[in-house]
Amino acid sequence: MAQKVLGVDLGATAVKVTIVSAGLRRVTVLEQLELSLPPRPATTTTTTTADSAGAGAGASAGAGASAGAGAGAGAGAGAGAGASESDAARGLRVVAEFIAARGLVNEPLILELPGEAVSFRVLAFPFAHAKRNVIERAIGGELEGQLPHDLEDLVFNFEQLPALATPSGIAGAPGSRVLAAAATQDEVGALLALAATAGVDVRALCAAPAAYARAVQQVLPSLTGPSVVVDIGHTRTDVAVVADGRTLFARTLSRGSYKVSQAIGRAWNLAESAAERALVQDGFVASGAQPAPSEAWARVSAVIEVEIRPVVRELRQTLAACAAEIGVTPERLLLAGGGARLLGLGSFLEQELGLPVQVLDAEQASHLLSLGLALEGATGRPAFDLRRGKFAYRADFGFLRQHAGFFAGAGLAAMLFASLAAWAGLHKLRREEEVLAERLAAVTSAAYGKPLTVAEVEAKLAPRKEESPLPRSTAFDQLIELSRRLPANDKVKLDVTELDVRKDKLTVRATSNSRAAVEEIEKGLRSIDCLSEVQTGKITEDAADQVSFTITATSKCM
Repeated sequence: MAQKVLGVDLGATAVKVTIVSAGLRRVTVLEQLELSLPPRPATTTTTTTADSAGAGAGASAGAGASAGAGAGAGAGAGAGAGASESDAARGLRVVAEFIAARGLVNEPLILELPGEAVSFRVLAFPFAHAKRNVIERAIGGELEGQLPHDLEDLVFNFEQLPALATPSGIAGAPGSRVLAAAATQDEVGALLALAATAGVDVRALCAAPAAYARAVQQVLPSLTGPSVVVDIGHTRTDVAVVADGRTLFARTLSRGSYKVSQAIGRAWNLAESAAERALVQDGFVASGAQPAPSEAWARVSAVIEVEIRPVVRELRQTLAACAAEIGVTPERLLLAGGGARLLGLGSFLEQELGLPVQVLDAEQASHLLSLGLALEGATGRPAFDLRRGKFAYRADFGFLRQHAGFFAGAGLAAMLFASLAAWAGLHKLRREEEVLAERLAAVTSAAYGKPLTVAEVEAKLAPRKEESPLPRSTAFDQLIELSRRLPANDKVKLDVTELDVRKDKLTVRATSNSRAAVEEIEKGLRSIDCLSEVQTGKITEDAADQVSFTITATSKCM
């Protein structure tokens, strides 16, 4: 029976949920939903009518081709830690209400651990084929040396990098390289506590930037070679280098579309909500391929470009680190997230990074992370799952209790069908027995004048052995019987040099390792019914303590 798996991406203004059906051989995407969060308390900013009107005119000139920034760039509050915690708590309450309303309480739910709470490290080891538990112990020591935390304060998981990520030109190869994700126990515990308070049962907690690989393989199955996914959200940008359903490199940048909306608000003296609406409706960044059509659009682009430049700089550094640490250079950039729909951003990044840029469509861009989480959950062992150690998921029997009626009915149906099959087989055998009994009665009546049973027929047809003119056994029969009665090889060492089986006499010439072994052999021959007068001839011993002997016996059955 297929099982539903939920992938949940907690956004700043909405929760993205992807539901997949995981069967034995295939995974099917059932639904992709966006659940709006309740509004936060609004922040007010003094604006003038003239400023607002001027900004609207400047940003809307020629805005017929505007692009929405989606959930990741929608209305929302600041990017501080308190706001993030509040967003997560509100999002989890929305998720709890959703799964209760849809009856999905006992289905596996895979949640993201935001990338800003996770540290990724590429670690190299000289051994190439070590077991996972050996590598895990080595990783613990490496992480403790590289991160400002004690090992007992960390939760980490890892995946070995495939061969394409360890070319001979990279220092440390040949050997093994792993991508490790680590977070503090405080971060993991805090998010799981929020989920428990909201009543959300989290089956796995995956490091967000590492969950895109399977999603890319699902939405772009014909894609070959490594790609870099850039998911621009409201307060952060996730970056992951992926290939063939595997994550090779991952990082989270602490900049998102919120910085752009802040810049718009400062430039035109707009309130926060108005600035974000302007970004959604009229955001634009110019490039050589898409130049600004007017001075008004050029001003919009100049304001936005100031906040995009740091992201480009960090993307360039990330790609350089990926090439240096694992020897992989992506062949293309896949642009996702709400900020990805900023008009002209794809061309701008292509110009700045020198990589072909493919902007995913609105649904793919918005749900890429939640899809990746759901697909990881469908595997049964999600990659980079940080529910480990004391946070490891402990399953209950809620699913079985919920479907107890179904399982009981299925069991009863199986027992019923098995009983019917057994009854049908027995009925068939009895019918065949009756037919054979009728045939036997007819044949014996014709042969003996009356019907006979099987036992009576055997008694008439099988002659007694003492009355039969045929020999009771052949030379081959006696040879088989002789081999059975001789002592086992592990007890007696026996080398037969001559074996003569005649009609009335059996002769055995052999060597053994002791006189006791000769006695054992003679005893075995005496136990054969068809032999009598078993006698042992002269026994001789040589210098190597080998005993040579001859045994003769009278054969009665040939």
